[in-house]
Amino acid sequence: MFNSRVRSPGSPGESITAYMAARRQLAEYCNFGNRLEEMLRDRLVCGVNAVKIQRRLLAEANLTYKTAVDIAVGMEVASRNAQELQCRQEESRPRCKQASCRDRTA
Repeated sequence: MFNSRVRSPGSPGESITAYMAARRQLAEYCNFGNRLEEMLRDRLVCGVNAVKIQRRLLAEANLTYKTAVDIAVGMEVASRNAQELQCRQEESRPRCKQASCRDRTA
C-alpha cells in the first residue's frame, strides 16, 4: 500500500501536506527504521502526480526529505496564488471562464 499510493491530481485535489501526512501514516506499518525519510522522499518524488513539481524535485542534487517537501509545498502554493491572481484579473473583465473562479465565494 505504501508504494502504490499516489496523490490525487488537480484542484481541489489532495494537497502535498495531506498527501505526505497520509504517506507517513502508511509508513508506520512498514518498519523502515532510519530509512523512513529517504523512503518518504522517494515516494513524494514518484507519487506527487504533478509534472512540474516532479521535474523540479528530480533536478535537485542531494535531495533530502525536508527539501523535497519544502519545494513541493512552495510550488503548490505558488501555483494556487498565481491562479488566484489570474482569476482576480479576469473578474475585472466581463466574465471569468475558469471553473475555480466561478466556484469561488467572495
